[in-house]
Amino acid sequence: MLYTSENVFHLGIIVPDIERGMEEIARRFEVTFPAHMPANIRARVKGVETDLSSRFVYSRQGPPYLELIQAVPGTIWDVPAGTSRIHHIGIFVEDLEAEVQRLTKAGYELELAALGPDGRPGAISYINTDLGVRQELVSMAARE
Repeated sequence: MLYTSENVFHLGIIVPDIERGMEEIARRFEVTFPAHMPANIRARVKGVETDLSSRFVYSRQGPPYLELIQAVPGTIWDVPAGTSRIHHIGIFVEDLEAEVQRLTKAGYELELAALGPDGRPGAISYINTDLGVRQELVSMAARE
């Protein structure tokens, strides 16, 4: 099986600005990054050979590591309307309500909060910003 905890190496995230991406992802996910590096490769994209240049960096913490790649318009590393390209990164949290409050107080958007049968916040919430990398906060109670 390809997708196992032993095989997951990293989550690749295309960001419109690598410096801003490194800063925000480091702050939100409590990871650190070394200096970003150039990515100059020759590749075949849709049957056509081409040279691609960008910048990339992997988080020091992992696995899975978080790889940030500078967007390059018109290439495989393109992103729509200046956003990033990944839906979310799921994170188990001990106290879902406290974590949502901490992040929204820091200026992040509570994009979605699942509701339980009683109408109160349930087991998951999505936190997002204009960078477009969602955190899916999942209550530790839902881990099993």
